[in-house]
Parts: sequence; structure tokens; C-alpha cells
Amino acid sequence: MIDITMSDDYRKFLEEQNYKFTDFQTATLVWNDPMKSRQQKLTALALLRDTTKDIVLKKQLTERIEYENKLFDTFKDNSKGRYVYFVEDKEGDSRGFFGDYERAVRYITKCIAEDEMHNNKYMEENKKEIINSELLYEIHKQIIVKSDDDEKNLVRCTGRPGSKFNYEKYEDYDGLPVGTYTLNNKGNIVHWWSDELSKEEADIVNPFRPERFEGAFFEIPFCYKSAGTPVKDIVDGTYGILSFGEDDWNDYLQEIKDRKWEVDYSDIQAVVLYPIKSEYWDHMHCNPLHLQMELPPHMENKEEDVAYRRAMEALSDYCFYKGEHNTEETAKRCMREYGEICAKKK
Repeated sequence: MIDITMSDDYRKFLEEQNYKFTDFQTATLVWNDPMKSRQQKLTALALLRDTTKDIVLKKQLTERIEYENKLFDTFKDNSKGRYVYFVEDKEGDSRGFFGDYERAVRYITKCIAEDEMHNNKYMEENKKEIINSELLYEIHKQIIVKSDDDEKNLVRCTGRPGSKFNYEKYEDYDGLPVGTYTLNNKGNIVHWWSDELSKEEADIVNPFRPERFEGAFFEIPFCYKSAGTPVKDIVDGTYGILSFGEDDWNDYLQEIKDRKWEVDYSDIQAVVLYPIKSEYWDHMHCNPLHLQMELPPHMENKEEDVAYRRAMEALSDYCFYKGEHNTEETAKRCMREYGEICAKKK
């Protein structure tokens, strides 16, 4: 069975509805799963390739897996000594230059162990947990400029075939890498890109091709009945207020059809509002699969905590009543009070 990242609420909702994703939709969800590493995604896609009865999907999965394997092998290849692997941490600090990929990974593994030891020591001494402590390390593959030909940089943009956003061209060298693979603090690749393979090869698996699984948009049922629900995004731990209800979601899906919008996977999204330390609020676009109905934990500072919760409640009313009954004015006032208390704390 292929596991897909989703909140407990959404998983239970699907079970109650007896709703199951098709193999094609499962492939899309796996490929875009923000909690899976590169290897986890490819392993799941290989399992789906070997079990699906969808012939078209099987072919697409084979193409994607073969492409990713070749892309990675090419990224690791520096047999001619034309490149250097530059390691950079999450803060943008340089962590060294290496002649081969494996040596760069070994160094990152050493850094990860040192980071973990430092974090454990801090938590033990301060009796508190480090929030969002994940460190990311990027391995940039940089060409060593030795000739005039090396001073031309390939720029590739991937978009819908035939559109102005799908092209490649050469420009003057500007120091950009030919590819980057990002490792998390477990040493797993979580983000990656490379322009080392040909455009013809890249176009075969272009995720913006409407028939491909990688970037496909499809309708999903909505878990929450009404706007104003307090939620947590299980991917990054952010709390906010859901501005969508089930009716709003269905209207959104209908508008996509009526206006014939060109949509992709990123458009499977609901808007969540959250307080910021100012006079207003901000928003984020979240996949409904990743939303869990949950209130945020209490803050250490009681005055700030009270103001924050008052702001969240005002945002909830604002979303539920669509700004009517003076809820917009009340929300703005509560945001301002929360911002003032946070400023006073500084």
C-alpha cells in the first residue's frame, strides 16, 4: 500500500466517504508529497508502476523513473574534472568546495552529526525544545570556467509546451550552477533540479503537459463544512483560520470549469489566514489534504497569548461571516492590538 501524507482529519474523512484516489491521482500525490524524500517518491512510484493496470500511467512512471535516475547519475558525474561541488547551508553560508559529489555528501553527513550534537546539548541545558531546527544543505554543481565556451550559461524554463514559458537559451555566464540537490538533516534529498540533460529528454516528462501525472490538477472532496475553522498545516506546523467552507470549495471548482482556467497541481489549494505582528493578517495557500483542525499551543508570555487568541477568534468570525456584521473592523482592531503587544514586548 502506498502511503500519502495527509492529516488525520482528512484521512478519516476519506474513510467515512469511502473515497479512493485513482492510480493516476495517487501518482500525482506521491510526486508532490512535501514530506517524502526523493528516494521515497521514486520507490513509491516504482511500486505503483509494477502494480497499476493503467497502461498510460505505467509508461509515464517508467519515463519519470528512468529520467530521474539518469539525471542523478549525470549530476554526480565529474569524471572529466570540469565541475566543482559547492556546499551551502540553510543560512546561505559556504560550507566548502569539493571535487566529487560523494565527498560533498560525506562532509554534509559530518555537519549533520555536529548539528545534532549541538542541538541536543542546547535542549538539555535550556530544558526547551528547538522549534523548526531542520537544517538544509544544498550541493550546487558549478562549472569551472576554463574557456570562452564555458562563459555561456544555459537558461531553461519549463512551462506548458508551446507557451512562451517553455524555452531554453544561452546567456552570458552569471555564476549560476548547472544543478542543485538539497539534503535535509537526515541526509535525504528533498529538493533537486538540474539542466544537464537535453531539452528533448526534459520535455518527455514535462510536468506542465496536461496529460502527465506529475503536475495534474484534479478535484478532491473538501473536509470542513464551514469557513472560520482553526487549522494547522501539518507540513510546516503553521496555524491559521480556514477562509473556505465546503460550499466555497465547490464554487471554486465550478469557477475553474466555467472560466476554463489552465490549472495544475498547485491549484489544489485553500486559503488560510493567520495573524502577524502588525495591523493586518497574512495568508497562505494550503492543500486541503494537509489541514488538521487544531488550536495553537499556548505561548509563554500570557499577555501575548491572550492577544493572539483574540486575534485568531476575530479572524474566525471574519471568515465565517465573510466580513459582514462588523467582523472585518473587529479583526483589524484585534490584529492591531496583538501587534502593539508584540512590539511592547521587544
